[in-house]
Amino acid sequence: VVSTQSTGEQPEHGSVLVFLPGWNHIFALQKYLQQHPIYGGADYWLLPLHSQIPKDEQKRVFVPAPEGFTKVILATNIAETSITINDCIYVIDLCKAKIKEFFIKRNLADYRMLWASQTNLEQRAGRAGRVRPGVCFHLCSRARYEVMPHHISPEIQRTALHSLALTIKALNLGNVEDFLGNALEAPPKSYVANAITVLHEMGALNRQGDITPMGHCLAMLPLEPRLSQTILLSCLFRCGDPMITMAAASCFREPWIQQDTRRMSWHHKKLCGNKHSDHIAMLNAYTQWERVAAEENKEKEQRFCDQNQMSSMTLQMIHSAKLQLVNLVLKMGFPEECLAPVEFNVDGRDRNLDIMIAMLAAGLYPNICIHHEKRKLWVSETQQALMHKSSVNCTNGNYIFPSPYFAYGEKIKTKVIAAKTTTMVSPLHLILFGSSSVICHGDRVLIDEWIPLDMPGQSAALLCGLRKALEGLLMRVAIDPQMAAYPTGVDSDILEAVYALSDPRAGKFFQDTMRTSSEYYGGPNPGEEGPQRPSFREGPFRGSRGGDNFRGRGGRPGRGLPKRPGLPSRPGSFGNGPGGFRGGRGGFRRGAIGGRGGFNRRDSF
Repeated sequence: VVSTQSTGEQPEHGSVLVFLPGWNHIFALQKYLQQHPIYGGADYWLLPLHSQIPKDEQKRVFVPAPEGFTKVILATNIAETSITINDCIYVIDLCKAKIKEFFIKRNLADYRMLWASQTNLEQRAGRAGRVRPGVCFHLCSRARYEVMPHHISPEIQRTALHSLALTIKALNLGNVEDFLGNALEAPPKSYVANAITVLHEMGALNRQGDITPMGHCLAMLPLEPRLSQTILLSCLFRCGDPMITMAAASCFREPWIQQDTRRMSWHHKKLCGNKHSDHIAMLNAYTQWERVAAEENKEKEQRFCDQNQMSSMTLQMIHSAKLQLVNLVLKMGFPEECLAPVEFNVDGRDRNLDIMIAMLAAGLYPNICIHHEKRKLWVSETQQALMHKSSVNCTNGNYIFPSPYFAYGEKIKTKVIAAKTTTMVSPLHLILFGSSSVICHGDRVLIDEWIPLDMPGQSAALLCGLRKALEGLLMRVAIDPQMAAYPTGVDSDILEAVYALSDPRAGKFFQDTMRTSSEYYGGPNPGEEGPQRPSFREGPFRGSRGGDNFRGRGGRPGRGLPKRPGLPSRPGSFGNGPGGFRGGRGGFRRGAIGGRGGFNRRDSF
């Protein structure tokens, strides 16, 4: 203890509050003190305080310790301003803080442990003398204190600005660059430029920089614009309710309660069935809790959460956020039929889950990665990361996923770079939803200039044409939301085509890499009796407007990912085998949507 700050007279017997930077430090110090010959005894209560622990354990910090006992609270900055502990008269401050900073160019959220600001130290000292005299010990030298910043950097300078830029345009506050440039501490110009570019790509802003009907719809939802647009898209497929649930859950911590480890328990992992998705696991957990909560039996609800190691408080917050989002979508004019509850099966083939997983590629873009081995991922052509330990997909074994492609919620850096909240997607999902450019080189397709696939250019052109048709439909729905209830004609054909292509069996990739088809498809192995994998030769999109949609003769086996610097080579990367996207006369024969339109070689959309 180098410096102390007194906030009153000589203190009486009371509790001790220790400020630590993060959960890892709380866990490590608690374990050390429990093994200490003095502080590990029955005379000391060691209580962690963190948003990750259950609500009942959090409440224990407010219970006064009996005479002769000392309560020691290990907390992060959650105790700095949010709560008041009446019997706290000692504060030990490590003078550190964990700050989240977002880097646009690397698409990375970096959690840095830095020296706290002088304002933080003043707030923490105030916890010792809030309702009674106390003493605060700052574990830093006076020289260090004097060079500490007075305040931490404002959040506007270290976060993505997509939502803020959209709000500025929705409120008719003028040019985004000029408005943010007049801020007291203006954000970096590169952050502002990136936000405007993304909004243009989504159709939220037109070429003149004015907000569009799509932009007005997105501005009504308090979410990231890409995730908001995914909710509108899900209404077209009658999956609005589960998609809103997953969007609401993304605003909070995972509802899991993990004991002594950050890895998911097997009980939690099995909630995703065979979908290899943290989002689906969370959706399944919420749906099960919602059924129990509907009975309005608090004891039964709490017993369910305890048995399944879930946080009742987190689930209730997700429920409250979901209701708010549902009301906002209804205010836009979307019919209630689009937000009806959806039944789903996580252990077998499910059309609704397939389309929801496909749309997650759009909502989470550009967060796309390729699984390499064990926990290792490629998040760009030259950058590796790890699967976060809290993911259902985290494994230390040489497990081969049905698809190596994953969409993830965020990429964070602590000791290592890790991808959190992952969902496995197929190559077709990437072309239809999770990409901004598709470049054709003969029978090779390059997605976003770093993800290669073996696929004829004509097939890629048809898929890109279908994507453009779906984007046009979504723009029209933003103008007239009522048309989402009963799409007709070509609109219905577009949705059916997307449904069929969202099926994980729609392509030869899965058949080549799967060891047992029943593991993923919920059906028998190849060569056994049972439903066959649909072939485009059979014309699943055939209709009065479809002609010989995607019909073809098949082709040679897949050659795997090409050996490019920084990328692994995998067998069967997207083969052109029997029924696998060999040419044909086109899908939708209307203008630029189908026929032989779309991409020419080496073009991008």
